[in-house]
Amino acid sequence: MTISPRRGGFVLIMVLVVILLASMVAASLLFVLGAEHTAAAASEGGEQAWSTAMSGVYQAISTAADPAVDPVDLRDNPTAFRHQLVVDDSVRKWYFSVYSPPDTAGGSLRFGLTDEASRINIYQATAASLETLPGVTPPLAQAILATLPGAAGPAPATNGGAATNLDSPFAFLTPTNPPNPRWTCLDELLEVPGVTPLLLYGAYSNLTGRVLLQTNSPDANAWTDPSTTQTNPGLNQLLTVTSYDVNQDSDGKPRLQLNDPGVDLGPAGLPAGLVDYLAAVRAAGGTVTNPVDLLYATNTFPGTNGANLTVSSGITPAELPALLDHCTTTNATQLGGLVNLNTASASVLAALPGMTDALAQAVVAARAGLASDARKNIVWLLQDGILNQATFQQIAPCLTTRSYQYHFFAAAYAIPAANYRLFEVVIDVAAQPPAILMLRDVTRLGLPFDPAALDAAIAPASNASPAPSARATPPRSASTVQLGVAPSPRRGIIRF
Repeated sequence: MTISPRRGGFVLIMVLVVILLASMVAASLLFVLGAEHTAAAASEGGEQAWSTAMSGVYQAISTAADPAVDPVDLRDNPTAFRHQLVVDDSVRKWYFSVYSPPDTAGGSLRFGLTDEASRINIYQATAASLETLPGVTPPLAQAILATLPGAAGPAPATNGGAATNLDSPFAFLTPTNPPNPRWTCLDELLEVPGVTPLLLYGAYSNLTGRVLLQTNSPDANAWTDPSTTQTNPGLNQLLTVTSYDVNQDSDGKPRLQLNDPGVDLGPAGLPAGLVDYLAAVRAAGGTVTNPVDLLYATNTFPGTNGANLTVSSGITPAELPALLDHCTTTNATQLGGLVNLNTASASVLAALPGMTDALAQAVVAARAGLASDARKNIVWLLQDGILNQATFQQIAPCLTTRSYQYHFFAAAYAIPAANYRLFEVVIDVAAQPPAILMLRDVTRLGLPFDPAALDAAIAPASNASPAPSARATPPRSASTVQLGVAPSPRRGIIRF
C-alpha cells in the first residue's frame, strides 16, 4: 500500500505533537516533584527552626525557674544562652541563642534575660514616677495612665482592706486587683497620643537589639546599622506591664500577717517586744502599714490603769532583714510592681518615691561590690549608709530583691544556611507550672548578629555534642500573642 507524501507528513506531525505533549506532561511532573521536594525541605527547615527556637525558650524557663540561680546571673550568661547546639544532621547544625538588647546604645548584646522587675510596672506607676523618665512630660504621663485598661473603673472588692490579688505600695491603683483586660505588651503604648516608636524603642527601634536609622521602616528589607550617639534606651527598657513578686519568704512559705491578732511570730526569730508593740497598736485601733515602719518604732498608748504606756517595737537594722523576709501587712498573694534593687537601672530607681538621680547613681555604684548574700535583702541600703532612715522607709515598700518574670529574644539558626527564626518572649516562673505570658514571631525584623561570625568566634564550643532531647512539641504560634501557655521546663531541647 502506498502512502501519499501528504498523508505521511500529517502522520509525522501528529507523532511530533504527541511527543511534545508527552514532554510537557513529563516536565510538569518533574516540576511538581521538584516543587514538592522544595516545599518539603522548606517545611522541614521551618519546623526545625521553630523547634530550635522553642528549645531556647525552654532553656530560659528552666534556668530562670531554678531557685539556685541568682537573677543577677541571668542577665548575661553566655554559657547557658549563647550559640547552643541543638542538632547536627550532617548537613546543617541548628543552634539557638537567647539574648536581650544592650543596656545602653552602642553596647553589646547580653546573652541572657531581662527581669521585668528591673522596670517600672505602669499598672502601679504614678504620674510623678513616669515624669522622671526621658521624654515623658506631665501631660504625656497623665495620658498614659488614663489610657490603661480599667484605669478609670471602680476598684473591685478587697479582703480586709488589702487586695486579694495584686497589691502595690506606691500604686496608681492601690489597693485593687489588676484591671481586666490588661495590656500584654508595651506596644499598646503606641496608641497613646505623643508616644512615638522613637520614644518607646529608642536606639533599638526594631525591637531586636540592632541600632538603626530612625528613618527605616519596620518592614524594610535591608536594615542599616550606623554608628549612633543616641543614649536614650527607650521607654520599653524602663517600663513593663507584667512584673509582680510573691508574698512568700525566702523559704517559699507564706509571710506572717503582722495585723493578724492570732499570728505566731516565733518562727521569724523576732524580739519578744515586737509582740507587745503590735498588741498595743491593735488595742488602740491601729494597724501597721508596712513592716519597715516598725524600724525604731516607739509610741505611747493608753494603759489599763489610765496612765500612758510607752512601748517600743525592738526592731533595729539588725532585726530588719528577718522582719522584711518573714512578715507582711497585706493579705495579697502577689505584690505588683515591686522594683528589683539588684537589677534596676539608675533611671528606674530615680523614679521611686524619695529617690533622686544622685542617690540612684550611688545605689548602682554601691551594689556592684556586694556579696551575693547581701543582695538577698534591701537592708544594706541602710546598713551601709547609702540612704538615711527616712528615705529608706519611704522607698523600701517599693523594692524587692527577687524576679519571676523575664523578657528575652530566642533566635534559632542553621549553619551553613540562611534559615532562622526569632521569637520575642515573656515568661513567668512564679506560676506553677511556669508560663509563657507572651510569644510572638518577629523573624521579619532580622537578627542583630551574624550567625556565621558567632559560630566562628566560638567554634570549639559549637562542635560539642547536642544536649539530650525531649521530643515534646507544644502548640505552634506564629505572629500571635498567647496568654497562659504553660510549658514544662523539663522538656528541654527539641530535635527532629
